[in-house]
Amino acid sequence: MPVWLLRCTSFAVRWGAFLGVFFMTKISEMKYFRINILAAIAAILVLAFYEDATVDLICVGGIGFFCSCIFSIIYSMAVQRMPEKANLISGLMITAVAGGGAVTPLIGAATDAAGITAGCVRAADLCFLSHFLRIRREEYTIGIFRMITMKRINYKIGFVLLLGLCCRPVAAQQRVDVEKDLQYCHRQVARALAGLKKDGGWDYTRMPRNILAEDLKEGRTEWNCRPATPEEWCGGFWPGVLWYDYEYGGEAYIGRQARNYTASLAYLADRDPYDHDLGFLVHCSFGNGMRIAPCASYRDVIVGTANQLAKLFNPRIGTILSWPREVEKQGWPHNTIMDNMINLEMLFWASRNGGGQNLYDIAVRHAETTMHNHFRKDGSCYHVAVYDTVSGKLIKGVTHQGYSDRSMWARGQSWAIYGYTMVYRETRDPRFLAFAQKVTDVYLKRLPERSDDWVPLWDFDDPSPSAPRMLRLPVWWLPLCWS
Repeated sequence: MPVWLLRCTSFAVRWGAFLGVFFMTKISEMKYFRINILAAIAAILVLAFYEDATVDLICVGGIGFFCSCIFSIIYSMAVQRMPEKANLISGLMITAVAGGGAVTPLIGAATDAAGITAGCVRAADLCFLSHFLRIRREEYTIGIFRMITMKRINYKIGFVLLLGLCCRPVAAQQRVDVEKDLQYCHRQVARALAGLKKDGGWDYTRMPRNILAEDLKEGRTEWNCRPATPEEWCGGFWPGVLWYDYEYGGEAYIGRQARNYTASLAYLADRDPYDHDLGFLVHCSFGNGMRIAPCASYRDVIVGTANQLAKLFNPRIGTILSWPREVEKQGWPHNTIMDNMINLEMLFWASRNGGGQNLYDIAVRHAETTMHNHFRKDGSCYHVAVYDTVSGKLIKGVTHQGYSDRSMWARGQSWAIYGYTMVYRETRDPRFLAFAQKVTDVYLKRLPERSDDWVPLWDFDDPSPSAPRMLRLPVWWLPLCWS
């Protein structure tokens, strides 16, 4: 939803009261009163049955605008017709206004705690406003009290509850049962391990990546496994998942599986880097292993791999080369992709655990250079930044997996959000905190514009009405949630 609309909503009541003075010089109080009541009821009905975030905000602003003069008109006409009870009327109106300010947050807290939907509140609004349409000119004040004190209040309450059940509810806050969810994950891990067992054992050199859609269509649920090679950037995720499950349940069997799958990636510390994905491969596997079951060999692998990654750093440019294979293929002399921000976490860890200050300096320099060259003015990022190896200057920003060179690829923006949040955590430099907030703000600002359930499209700028959404967090992303 546009930010300006959210801000304007807060001023709707003020504008309604201000313009009401002008309108009531043109038409009678009673006529203006009824017009506003009908308009407010119409806005509430739209809120009840039309699902759109922007329309909802417009209606909320409209309700505030149309109801801004209701109580002032009631007060004015009541005093005119019952001047001898002016003090009593004033006291009652002040009590009503003050009570509304105190009761409203209490109602909100109660509904949040009980999980009650907002339909009942909307229905109550309808009944309250529609009551005033039946009040004759000379019964303004008396009519308010009758609605509260009449014996017919019982059927009014019943009508409110019935209508509330019919109104479109606002989703109640979901409660997370952490233990239940972790038990579910544990069962799924055990199920996956059982499915991966072939001929009485496991092939620890092959990592489960996904279950192919075409297999699911034919009723097959076997894992699509990939070899644990440098080219397979997701290879560290499955060991990371196993470490998390071992941390949760402490089962020796899961611990053994985590160690065995992790061990298949140890060779990466002793060979020249294929590309930048070493952090994905090693920090998710050995990094979680070091955190949960620390040992010297795990530390050596992480530090060794960090030193291999540092070989791709170009000091003239100030970033780590992401894809050596694309230098000639794409004509990108030095390319750095946004994903590379995730690998800096391994450099920071290694620098604190025997790897040396240079690894810390490389991580900070990479983050600084990327911050200056990899983003547009609004905080959205390019997927790839291409640099000149002679001058060290940026040549262009392009995409490799997004919709276009000018689009905001959802996954790339997520790398930026995670990356700069992590860099701030490691450095405590306020520049990185401010930048993490900036790149997050543009994501959150644009998310409701193309999504009604907070699951983003794969690319925010794909104009197709049928543009696919990003998958909800798959299990192999869990190791990235370490922070």
